[in-house]
Amino acid sequence: MPDHPASTSSKQPAWVPPGEYQVEIIDVRHAVSDRGNHQINLKLRTESGVLVIDYFELINEEFWRIYAFLAAIGDPVMPGEYPTVIPEDWVGAIANVRLRVVRHRGNTFNMVARWLDPGQSQNADAWLS
Repeated sequence: MPDHPASTSSKQPAWVPPGEYQVEIIDVRHAVSDRGNHQINLKLRTESGVLVIDYFELINEEFWRIYAFLAAIGDPVMPGEYPTVIPEDWVGAIANVRLRVVRHRGNTFNMVARWLDPGQSQNADAWLS
């Protein structure tokens, strides 16, 4: 049972408008996808406190997303290089993302549309200082 009523005005916003944001990786979990593949689940937080979930399914078709993520947190993969991936080390990292808004079954939330290289973001130093 929640310890506060759902109508409380102090409740964190559930989503932010589409756009570029800096997020902090606040949790990383290993999981198994619905298709039975290894998966890494990320919990992200925007500067306004909105929580965003993203995931990487560890299959060949998805590695480009992991490479984009690594570049966004400042650990780019060079051509011909195979990254050493230690997801637990990502907690606390700051990344630039482009978020989109999704409406599904009566809920509205954000999803990562794109991980951005630090130099790509228009908001590069918005809340690091």
